[in-house]
Amino acid sequence: MKNFPGARYLNFRCTGCGNCCKDPLLPLTQDDISRIIERTGDSPSHIAQVVDKHAIHMDDEPEAFAMLRQGKRVLVLRHEQGRCIYLGDDNRCTIYTSRPLGCRIYPLDPEFNKKKKLRRLTLVQATECPYEMDGNVDTEPLYDLQQRYWKQHEDYNTKVAEWNRVQRRRRREGRAAQTAREFFTFLGLTDSEPSNKRRVPATTKSADSKSAAASSASPAKTRKAKAPAKTRATKSRTVAKQKRRTSR
Repeated sequence: MKNFPGARYLNFRCTGCGNCCKDPLLPLTQDDISRIIERTGDSPSHIAQVVDKHAIHMDDEPEAFAMLRQGKRVLVLRHEQGRCIYLGDDNRCTIYTSRPLGCRIYPLDPEFNKKKKLRRLTLVQATECPYEMDGNVDTEPLYDLQQRYWKQHEDYNTKVAEWNRVQRRRRREGRAAQTAREFFTFLGLTDSEPSNKRRVPATTKSADSKSAAASSASPAKTRKAKAPAKTRATKSRTVAKQKRRTSR
């Protein structure tokens, strides 16, 4: 029997309530956006919106904020009417196979040692989560997913740093910072008017089956009602602590 803090969460199972697709905002990288473009044909500016520090809890991740004409902003998955634009009316994700990595690992917050052994597991409490405890989380895929997640975000933050250096130089020269659309172009994402191409429901899954645990847990998919619902994302801030722990 596994014995470490949070070992019980290896029995986590998503129940598919869809709450994590409604309340929290999810930070994106250029890789996340590219996958969604390939899946849907939507433009970057349709997929992502830019928000300031007051809209999302990311005080300990300043490196994710790009300097834009309207100020420092972070890219997040677009919400409309209080929900992700890719959440179907039936609470099922319409881009499931192309969903962002942050969606895939949420709400699990694992800590691994140097031997890739899980030594702590917690749940990110960004919204109300009525999960069940009859699932079976596989730690090997969880480790691989976490490594992919951090590699993708490190690459993105490197690009943001490069962009910000250019914007600071422009300001010293008396020129305005560039726009969000120009930032998309800098990231290698061609922006245009939103495409009419939209979701392909053939591969949809329960909205909250986007969690890492759901892919290896029992039939239904989501989490447990604990923390009160929040209007700002805590996904990124909580998972950010993993990076500091796993790098030790």
